[in-house]
Amino acid sequence: MLNIRHQEVRNSLLKKAGCLFAAIGVESGSIKILKKINKKIAPKKVIRAFTIFKRHMLHAYPLLMVGNPGETDETIDKTIKLMKIIRPTQLAISKKLIFPGTKLYEIVKVQGVIDDKFWLTSKPPPFYTYEHSLKKLKKWEFLIQYFDKKNYQIRILQLFFLIKKQ
Repeated sequence: MLNIRHQEVRNSLLKKAGCLFAAIGVESGSIKILKKINKKIAPKKVIRAFTIFKRHMLHAYPLLMVGNPGETDETIDKTIKLMKIIRPTQLAISKKLIFPGTKLYEIVKVQGVIDDKFWLTSKPPPFYTYEHSLKKLKKWEFLIQYFDKKNYQIRILQLFFLIKKQ
C-alpha cells in the first residue's frame, strides 16, 4: 500500500515502481469541512487525481473521516456525492479521533471533555462525540460506505470470483 498526497500523483512513475493501488487522504467531500481541518485540497483535485489513476489503470481508494467539527447531514451528502463521481472500488472510513497536540484536543480540553490525565490510562484515543453521538457517526459511516448499493454488490461478487480463481 502506498499513501500519497494529491500533489505527488505521478502515475507513470508509480506504475513503473510496481504500485498497484494508492490510499488517498480525501477526508471529506465538503469544502467547509476540509477548510476546518486545514486540509489543503479541494474536491476538484480529488476528482482529477482519481481520473488520472483510472486512466493509468491504477486503483486508488479514499481515506475518509466522519464526525469532524462542524459535520452535518449536508456535509456528509457532499462526501457521498464525491464518492458517486470518483466511484472508488473500495474506501476506508474512520470516525474523528481526539489526539493530544492537535487543535481539536485543545478545544475539547477547554470544554472539559478530556484532560491530560486521560493519556496516562490504557484507553484508546476517544472519538470526537461532542457535537454528535457515536450512533450518528456510525450512521454517517454506513451511508458513505454503501453510497451505491448496486456497485457494492458488484464489488463483493468481483472479490468472491477473484478469491475463487486463486
